[in-house]
Amino acid sequence: VFNTGQVILGWLAALTETGDDRFAAAILRAGDFLVDAQGHDGHWRRGTSAFADATATEYNTRVAWALAEAGTLLLQPNFQDAAAKNLRAVMKQQLPNGWFGQCCLTDPRRPLLHTLAYTIRGLLEGGRILEDDRLLRAAETAAERLLESVAPNGWMAGRYNADWNPAATWSCLTGEAQMANNWMRLYEIRNDEKWLEPVPRVLRFLKSTQNRSSDNPGLRGG
Repeated sequence: VFNTGQVILGWLAALTETGDDRFAAAILRAGDFLVDAQGHDGHWRRGTSAFADATATEYNTRVAWALAEAGTLLLQPNFQDAAAKNLRAVMKQQLPNGWFGQCCLTDPRRPLLHTLAYTIRGLLEGGRILEDDRLLRAAETAAERLLESVAPNGWMAGRYNADWNPAATWSCLTGEAQMANNWMRLYEIRNDEKWLEPVPRVLRFLKSTQNRSSDNPGLRGG
């Protein structure tokens, strides 16, 4: 399910760039699969990765974002309805402090920054497309708490507990890059410069971790 949502976003971009109907046909087939796999409560528990906790897939808001985009572009109201159903179901499970407790591959008590960021992005973009400000506000609440957690040097924890306290001593580079994207998107949507404040710090930290000196071409640049 998650990967299908990912490739729908790619096909949407390809369709917009090229106008090639093959991409539209693929999107329609993939969207039908996602609608069919969705549970009555709006969540996806079938078709999930064998390597992930099937009971903690709130990060599939990113799938809902893809469905919302596809439904809007290809005039498929059932795609939009499925997207709204998922996004609103996830929003209802959000704690008042913005935390999501069921969005982790392995440990829902301490979700990965990676999957928290996916959850936020799906609500953010889904809310934008569906013109549902409640979804946007849900994304903002979580994004703001993570903004407050950024260390002066740009470091962020790889996991967070229900109080938004760090639950890991290591960083999650993918999650940090995702959150930089989320904050920049919030700035574009809300036109509030507070969202840009942590971005340079986070990007500097990410750059500091890159290996640019190894003689091994398989390591250099990673």
